[in-house]
Amino acid sequence: MVINVRTHGLSLSDALLQHLESCLTAATRPFGSAVSGVTARLTDINAGRGGHDKQCRLVAALPRHKQIVTEALHADAYVSVEHSCSRLRQAISRALGRQPRSGQRATIRFNPI
Repeated sequence: MVINVRTHGLSLSDALLQHLESCLTAATRPFGSAVSGVTARLTDINAGRGGHDKQCRLVAALPRHKQIVTEALHADAYVSVEHSCSRLRQAISRALGRQPRSGQRATIRFNPI
C-alpha cells in the first residue's frame, strides 16, 4: 500500500508521521490488498489561533476506482489521525460489504420462545 502524506500549515514531525503510518496500517491491514493506497492531508485550519483546528483527511483507493474519504477535526493532531483512521476502517468495511477479519468466529444463538 502506498501512503502519500501532504501537510498545510502544520509541520510533520517524525513522531507524527510514524503515528499516522501505524494507524493507517492497523486500519487497512484487515482488508489485505483491497486498499491500494491512501492519501493523508494534515491541515492546521486556524493557523495557530487555537481551537479544534487540526484536520486529518484520508482518501483511500479501492478496487474499481472507488474512493473512500474520511475526516476528523481535533485540537491534537494525533487524536485527529486516530479518529480519521477509525472512520476509514468502518467506511472500507461498509464499502466492501464485509467486516474485517478478527481472531474469533461469530456465534449464532437461537433462543426459542
